[in-house]
Amino acid sequence: MKRRESLKILTFGLGGVVAAPVLLQLLSSCKTDRTVQWAPQFLTEEGVFVVSHLADLILPASKTMGALDVKVPQFIDLVLEKVATKAAQEKFNKGAILFKKSFEKTFTKEISEGTKSNFLTLLNTYFKISSNRQVQIFKLLESNQVSNENKETCFIYSYLMFVRHYTLFGYYTSEEVGKEILTYNPTPGFYNGCVPVEEAGNIQSA
Repeated sequence: MKRRESLKILTFGLGGVVAAPVLLQLLSSCKTDRTVQWAPQFLTEEGVFVVSHLADLILPASKTMGALDVKVPQFIDLVLEKVATKAAQEKFNKGAILFKKSFEKTFTKEISEGTKSNFLTLLNTYFKISSNRQVQIFKLLESNQVSNENKETCFIYSYLMFVRHYTLFGYYTSEEVGKEILTYNPTPGFYNGCVPVEEAGNIQSA
């Protein structure tokens, strides 16, 4: 699957404010030896399995490294454990439970037995929807008013948005991507917000 196509799977935005220094510290802590077994601090083993599949669909490896290459699941786990509020943690867990139920109802098997194709099929049911439906979901998430009628929609989309947001954030702020894909500039100059795109070139990292 081409990266541009995979990014279209999750097209909704996510608002969230987290202190940048804290996140940068978490990113540094994710740089571990690949031979060392990873022990998640917040996610369950099943949760790691699901988040890893979702992150891999959002940013799969191709000619360039993917989300799993820069340890995005580990980063998401640390964000949930070290940065997310208790309310955000609870919302994430509720969404994970409902997403699991949806998966198992759709495929009549445990989510831990899911394949990449299974997860892509399920994601398509949530994100290949009409523009009107997208607007409805945006309004629901912005209102944050959960009822018995909309709780499944609210929590599942919140869960998927969280994974999407921190997959992209963790990937594009990782040292590996900063040095190998973006234009690495250890001593960036002054900021100029009025430069034409064709003159700006690739995104820079420092």
